[in-house]
Amino acid sequence: MTIDKIGTGNNIQPTSHVRKTERTQQAVRADRLDISVEARERAELERIVKAAPDIRADKVEQAKANLERYMRDDKIFDNVAKTIIKGLLD
Repeated sequence: MTIDKIGTGNNIQPTSHVRKTERTQQAVRADRLDISVEARERAELERIVKAAPDIRADKVEQAKANLERYMRDDKIFDNVAKTIIKGLLD
């Protein structure tokens, strides 16, 4: 199979006019990281939260004391039970 050229002009450009590109200089920059004030505050808050205990012993003791008091006093127990039942039925 043969492919003939189309038209009369020569489509191939001579290479004598081609110039080589010059090497670019390497940019010398130091890496830099800017952290906003808000990001620093958020990181500090996250650190505080992660350092906090999962269970607050003082709240557990308070809940136990309240539960014991409610169990001993029938009126309070009845009011709490009614409130819970009413909340569940509503």
